[in-house]
Formats: sequence, C-alpha cells, structure tokens
Amino acid sequence: MSWIWPGIMIFAPGLLCQSQRVAFDHLDTEKGLSNNYVRCIISDSKGFIWIGTEDGLNRYDGHGCKVYKHDPAIPNSLSGNHIQSLYEDHQGILWVGTWLGGLNCFDRQSETFQRFQHDPKIPASLSHNEVVDIYEDHSKILWIATYDGKLNRFDRDTKTFRHFGHDPQNPQSLYGEMIFDIYESPGQPNVLWVGTNWGLNRLDLKSETFKHFKPDPQNPQSLSYREVYTIYEDKAGTLWIGTYGGGLNYFDRQSETFRHFMHDPHDPQSLSNDYVRTIFEDHSRMLWIGTQEGLNLFDRENATFKRIQYDSYNLEGLSSTLRL
Repeated sequence: MSWIWPGIMIFAPGLLCQSQRVAFDHLDTEKGLSNNYVRCIISDSKGFIWIGTEDGLNRYDGHGCKVYKHDPAIPNSLSGNHIQSLYEDHQGILWVGTWLGGLNCFDRQSETFQRFQHDPKIPASLSHNEVVDIYEDHSKILWIATYDGKLNRFDRDTKTFRHFGHDPQNPQSLYGEMIFDIYESPGQPNVLWVGTNWGLNRLDLKSETFKHFKPDPQNPQSLSYREVYTIYEDKAGTLWIGTYGGGLNYFDRQSETFRHFMHDPHDPQSLSNDYVRTIFEDHSRMLWIGTQEGLNLFDRENATFKRIQYDSYNLEGLSSTLRL
C-alpha cells in the first residue's frame, strides 16, 4: 500500500487543541527531499524519519535529508529508486520495498543494502520484484506483499520465502489478486489481516487458512466495497477498514459485521471522499482519515467528520489534496 504526497507535510497537533487550527510545515525538494512524489514514511527507533519517494530514499533528521539511491556500479547500493514501502523490525533493521527492484535490508553501520529479489530459477525466492507492503508479526516473522498478489513469509535463517496466494481450488486460500495492506491486531495474536482487491482476509497463522469478508449486495452489514486499502486498530481495540470506493468501515468482531461511513454530497460533516488510503489515531486518541480529497478528523461520539482540505490561501495548510 502506498501514497503519493506532494512533498512532506509535518503536522503540529498541539495547535488543534489550542486554536482549532491545523498547521503543517512543508518539506520538499527545495529543502533537500530527493523527489516530491512521496510513497511512504516511517519514524524509526533512532529518531529519524525515513521517506520513500519515486526517486530515492531519504533520511530526515529534523534539519535536512540524506539521500540513498541505486548505483549500478555498487552491488550493495539500494536496488531501485522507486520506493514503495518501508518497515523497521524489532531489531531496528530497516526494510525497503521497491518497485521492480525487490526487497532491501539496510545495514546502518556500513550504510549498505542487502537485496532479496525474484529469481525464476529459485522457487523459494521473493515471488515478485514489485514490493507493495512489509509487516512483522508478534512472532517476529516478516511478511512481504508483492504485486503478483502473493503474501511472502520470510525465513531469516535460510533467507528464503514461502508464498501464499489465491488458489481457485482451495476456498481457504487467500482471496484476491492484489494485496494492499497487511496488519496484525495487538489483541489478536496469531491472526493476520490482509486487504486485497477482492476484500478483507483473516489469516489464521496456526492453521495457515484464510477467512474472507467481501461485499454482499443482499447484506447491508457486509463490507462496503471490495478493494481494501488500509487496516487499522485504534487504542480501544476497534478495527477500522479503509476501502477504495466504499469509504470507511467499522468492523464488529463479535457479530462479524460492518458499519459504513461514506461521503454524502448533501452532508458537509460526512467523510470528504470514499477513497480511503490511510487511518491513524494520535496521542489524543483522535482518529484521522486520509482520503483522495483531503484529511478528515473523526468525531466518534457524533459519528461526524471535520474536513481539512487544500486551501491556496493558507500557507500552513495542506500543500495539496491527498491523492493517488
């Protein structure tokens, strides 16, 4: 799963409580960023912000960026410049997923990269070189989603991969041809949630079987839309599902039903857009929803949304509407 952001917008959440204004500081190529098309961002355990762009990996220290790029003359350089996903594991190791370059493991001391790429001659290699998402579960197992619709389980000892994909002959296989997001609920160990272009999958890590949740026109409490782009659990243990065309879904684990929050053109307090790409709860337990047409702050008590969108007259606002 990935975003394109026009540069970086650094949010100052304290301003919201004090003045009900949302202010951003902007980081772009004029301030050292390698490229303004940003695909992914993480904050690591060392205090750095890592920014994956369409032309290089950036390490931001609060003052400036150090840029890492592919160099054909150096075999342990980054395998590709188009960065799709970033993840820091429990050991503080940074994993970098690229578009066409496979998976990279970054050595902080030598500042070099170890590459893991698809090799058609090796069945246990990465299934595809377009890495969509990276995730580590509670057992410290690394999972990699690739563009071919496969979920790759990485064995750190043997440096090999096991592949999970859709099998029409197996109703308990992964349901989908493309994976957008991987998530493990802190309160549900041994369960991995996988969002695909066909719906939501729940993987039982013990039995290695999948249960599918998909839209059903006859059931208004089913998933609102088949393309599941983001999965997030808030501090109260609520699972939220962002779809690409069906808005935001609240999942009730007990009844296994969904409540929908969608855009209503006649309601200014509804979700700004039904293409939900990211969900985040801040330290104040405010839930933020990023859509293709702006940022939304969700009021749980009243089930309404405050919209924060691009305003050319506000220099501290969003630098652009969030988009694909």
